[in-house]
Amino acid sequence: MASAQNNEDLITVKEIVLTVKAYAAEIRRRWKVILILFILLGGYKLYHALTTDPVYQAKLTFMLNEEQGGIGGGLSSILGDFGLGKGKEYNYQKLIELSKSRKIFTRVAFDTIEIEGRRVLLANALIDDFETYGNWGKNVWYKPWEEESALKGFRFRQADPSTFNRLQRAAWLTLHTMVRSVLTVQADEETGILTMLSILHSEDLARILVELQFDKLSEYYVNKTVEKQEYTFRVLQQKVDSLQGLINEKQYKIAAYQDASRAVWSHKAKVPLSKLKKELQLLYIMLGEAIKNKEVANFTLTNKTPFIQAIDRPILPLPAIQPLWWRELIRALIVSVILGAIYIAVTKWYKDVMKV
Repeated sequence: MASAQNNEDLITVKEIVLTVKAYAAEIRRRWKVILILFILLGGYKLYHALTTDPVYQAKLTFMLNEEQGGIGGGLSSILGDFGLGKGKEYNYQKLIELSKSRKIFTRVAFDTIEIEGRRVLLANALIDDFETYGNWGKNVWYKPWEEESALKGFRFRQADPSTFNRLQRAAWLTLHTMVRSVLTVQADEETGILTMLSILHSEDLARILVELQFDKLSEYYVNKTVEKQEYTFRVLQQKVDSLQGLINEKQYKIAAYQDASRAVWSHKAKVPLSKLKKELQLLYIMLGEAIKNKEVANFTLTNKTPFIQAIDRPILPLPAIQPLWWRELIRALIVSVILGAIYIAVTKWYKDVMKV
């Protein structure tokens, strides 16, 4: 019985080997199919590589420093080392997600820039670049029967999204989606260096976009990080100013009372003066506490403020990215061999089935 089983296994293996050889022979015999596919696909790829305009990559590297002094900062660092707490990875991820947000995009897109000797909204300059290469206001490939997109030829006339109508909001959201595909932020967790890249057909626009994105992102991140501490500091500063005003007022009242009662020696007449002096002493004590609290708040604010520093900003000329013709031909050859082999194998299998 074991011998019969072994014979069946040998027959199965033998059939597999013979089948593979038969299909390989069929592919070799019909090599012209692969050649035709390569001529068609390779010709298209070669034409595409030679006629495609280059895109330019603007690269900006920066670092985020949120090291805090004191016990709190040391404890956070220790917890981070043991995988507890949020740590740097959380802050990097927060920066990356913020860079994708519509809030940051709006601050960047509706800023006025100077490009090619004219001042325009960055949003309109981006639409110009996208539309020039057929990427703006085009119909999706699987719905060619649809009417021309309403976004074709659209330009923003105002920069306040709260006043946008339906078409303007559609353009705003569409442009945001398109910019997210050409503007990215990545973090190297080992070195702590973050890299911001923008890729556009316009060299100047690619540089402007990445620099403006960095500036707006840095400003927003720093302001929101210390928002609570700034509010506390402002409240304490107002309290100090108010107390100083009250002290000045009491000092003038005491001086005026002393001038008015210079020739009066009655103890009863000096009671108001004594009250004013006690109130003044109390105000001085309150002022001292307020100043101390203000200095603590100022230290906390300074210690909490993150520091985002650009390391390398993009410099013209930017590196151009263009398809290499020989690389495209190699890809076309690989795809042609795979598709041709699949086509030949399927047709052979169909013929074999129909013969049975």
